[in-house]
Amino acid sequence: MKKVLVLFLVLTAVSGIQAQTSDECLKKGNSKVLEMDYKGAIPDYSRAILLNPKNQPAYLGRGMAKYNLKDFKGATADYSLAIQVVPNSAEAYFARGNAKFQLVDFKGALVDFSKAVELKPAYPEALDNRGLTRQLLKDNQGALNDFTKAITLNPSFADAYFNRGTLLLLLADYQGASEDFTKVISLNAAAAGAYNSRGVVEEKMKLPVDALADYTKAIQLTPDFADAWFNRAHLKMDFQDYTGARADYSRTIKLNPKSALSWYNRGLARISCGQRDSACMDFNKAKELGDKSAPAQLNKYCNGNAILDFSKQIKLNPKDAKAYNNRGLARADQGELQGAITDFSKASELDPAFTEAYLNRGTARFRMSDMHGAVTDYSKAIEQSPKEAKLYYTRALAKDELKDYEGALADENKSIELDSSRFEPFLKRGADRLALNDAEGALKDYTKAITLNPVSAMGYNKRGLVLYQMHDYKGAIADYTKALEVNGMLEAAYYNRGTAKIKLLDGEHAIPDLDQAIVLNPKDAKAYEHRGIAKMMTGEKAAGCADFARAKELGSPDAADLIQKNCY
Repeated sequence: MKKVLVLFLVLTAVSGIQAQTSDECLKKGNSKVLEMDYKGAIPDYSRAILLNPKNQPAYLGRGMAKYNLKDFKGATADYSLAIQVVPNSAEAYFARGNAKFQLVDFKGALVDFSKAVELKPAYPEALDNRGLTRQLLKDNQGALNDFTKAITLNPSFADAYFNRGTLLLLLADYQGASEDFTKVISLNAAAAGAYNSRGVVEEKMKLPVDALADYTKAIQLTPDFADAWFNRAHLKMDFQDYTGARADYSRTIKLNPKSALSWYNRGLARISCGQRDSACMDFNKAKELGDKSAPAQLNKYCNGNAILDFSKQIKLNPKDAKAYNNRGLARADQGELQGAITDFSKASELDPAFTEAYLNRGTARFRMSDMHGAVTDYSKAIEQSPKEAKLYYTRALAKDELKDYEGALADENKSIELDSSRFEPFLKRGADRLALNDAEGALKDYTKAITLNPVSAMGYNKRGLVLYQMHDYKGAIADYTKALEVNGMLEAAYYNRGTAKIKLLDGEHAIPDLDQAIVLNPKDAKAYEHRGIAKMMTGEKAAGCADFARAKELGSPDAADLIQKNCY
């Protein structure tokens, strides 16, 4: 829960000649509080009280100083003394309610906030804090009433809108919550928490693009906002942007290294990125931190126990096709691909209709670069399950490796015919259509892929490439920019955006993009080559020639010609 307790400073002093010295001590204490010297302020307030035990502002000031030093019991005691001196002080009850709230005395806080509202009905801060307290006491309707009343009294009260939005989110009133968070943002454009919370609501409302934008905005406003990094990573996982998710989880872990779920989820992302060893380290850390799901992942990906367990099953029942298939999967996870193929073969021998065994053997052969063998196995899997869309897509991947683009295209067509809800076949068919010089068809497929998966950085980047080929450089730049909003670590998008800017003769703005591409991939010869061209455009001849020389060192076939034409 964000900090909403309102602190105040009472600068008024009691009147009377006998309290003059007390007033001076009060003013000294107030000055120190304004300088956030809370510890130094306490003796001044105590001196003011000693000189005049009826000086109520001194009790309030000392209570506030203690509150800021997290001495909530001491603050409560001082606020109680202030109430004894002035029993009808709404501010004193409000302050004591805040201190009791911090002491988790919610029932006591509720009594004090209610007394403050009784004494001062137009007190939006007290209503807002009473609403928070009621929410914690499971009185949701009472809380909603208080937040709404606070907003009625002060239509610019951002905290009350935020707190009401948070409660509406919990109550599944997503439209109402979205409106409240939007209002907070209109009142305070730098409200990172409101952007993050609105992103959560937008995910609930099936608006992933809007959610991504809000999480990203929250991160831009507050780079150390761990929840926003985590939420964005989770969204990227949903849309299979495992590289982007891994990067966001890494930032979450840096900000909150004791988040077991962040370690666990980064492990899952790393598994999907093919980084098994690193994933195992993450699962181990998650287990240390108490994650209950981590042991299963360790057993599946990181220990040899699974192979031994399945071997025992096979010994008990040598005709158990599923046991052979499962042992094959365990062996494949451990990198024992040839042993895995043997197990998958045995499984299919025992059960010739075992679709998964053919599929798994094909995948093992794919990993061993035996594409012809992979295609054969995927075809056998299709024979057993001809209406399984994913099988055609998988076979298309192998055909692509064989540069059989027409065969791959036929498989992608079939996959889409059987299931048009998945974005991957459209993304892959776009690439194959482009390879077959069907740029218009590729553009349509990439657009469809983006519609199905609005946070696919690769989809935006690939559509940008098509637009670039069509000489629509501004459109290409817009897509590369969108790709980078989704995945700020996508080197190809920086490079591509830089080259598109060069086509628009905007060398000045191309250079930062190519700089970032080189940071992400220091051995990218083409990035050096194009940065050299951009620098030539901005009159930086020496720097441009240095980039051409580096591109030549890295193997660029065009760098020598560029040096000859520009550097001698």
